[in-house]
Amino acid sequence: MRICYIHTADFRKHKGSSIHAKELVKHLSTFHTITLLVDRWDGSPLEGVRIVEMKCPQLCNVVWRVLYSIVYVTSILLSGSDLLYAKSPIEGSIAGFVGYLFRIPLIYEVNGLIEEEARMKGEGKFRVLTSSILEKCAINYAHHLISVTPWIKETLISRRVPDAKVTVIENGADPNLFQPVDHGKERLHLDPKTFHVGYVGTLKEWQGLDHVLAALPFILEEMPETKVLIVGGGELMDKLRQSIKDVHSYVTLTGEVSHEEVPLYISACDVCMLLKKPLSSGYSPLKLYEYLACERPVIASRVKGFECLEREKAGILVDQNNPQEVAVAAVTLLRDENLRKTMGKNGRAFVLNAHTWEKVAQEVSEVVVALDIKRKAR
Repeated sequence: MRICYIHTADFRKHKGSSIHAKELVKHLSTFHTITLLVDRWDGSPLEGVRIVEMKCPQLCNVVWRVLYSIVYVTSILLSGSDLLYAKSPIEGSIAGFVGYLFRIPLIYEVNGLIEEEARMKGEGKFRVLTSSILEKCAINYAHHLISVTPWIKETLISRRVPDAKVTVIENGADPNLFQPVDHGKERLHLDPKTFHVGYVGTLKEWQGLDHVLAALPFILEEMPETKVLIVGGGELMDKLRQSIKDVHSYVTLTGEVSHEEVPLYISACDVCMLLKKPLSSGYSPLKLYEYLACERPVIASRVKGFECLEREKAGILVDQNNPQEVAVAAVTLLRDENLRKTMGKNGRAFVLNAHTWEKVAQEVSEVVVALDIKRKAR
């Protein structure tokens, strides 16, 4: 089938949502003909995918994105598409409306619940209201929904969305890129005799980096030869620099690195942290699967979406609000190299079995084909 995948982001910024879109369309293109509509592309090759750039003006960008999206989606449909795929409320609403006019079906991917995520991010009431309305429009226009967690599906069903309209397909990782890198510490000029507890990702409030730093003094009491490695950029950078003043010799802030370098930084860590704050919609974060694919044990919050760590014996779940409990988990792993290696192997095996982008794309393709068969049978 000919699919128009809409993600009007600037792919030059390596955000999780853009990485998700790029990986999914790359693997989905083995099953279907894909046109990817973006704002700006990062210039990297994406074999088998037609990339269309809108290049919206940066001033009043949201307004221009809406107008440009309507024009470009219409143009792509006129040139021939069988299906629209969108993953944000604004894109889903536009695709749903234009698709309705052209009688082209829409699959809408639900990555989170707008109101809850907006509250956690501290967004204003007007923006929350607008996003919620757009989310409802996208859900109503969509012929099928893909939910990245089972808890999102439960919430959608509670809102009277039919069970049969929603398929749960969780996120994945690229195990060819994300794999253990030998001598990671040495290659990054880190002391190989020092333990490193790491976080790799965007520096956002809800990522729980404050919990990592709160546990550090307790870790140092037991393991003084330990440092925290925080890799990434974002809105919290200045705040982090201020908060680590008293422990700056034990914390390294690298800033943003390229996506291709991320496996090296993960491999330089002995243990990875994922102390996210709870969401009723749960989590299926890319970084969890990327950590695991690099054979690193993970200490994560005891929240929805991370149960796999205990089930697969690939990490330890903790109360992120209890720094002593976080520290005990870290010290347990740092003191036991065999345990770290075993959990690392278990984690990569889990990703290879259930969370590769190839598998995600195959499951999405099955939804696409089933929807096409259902429509043709009418």
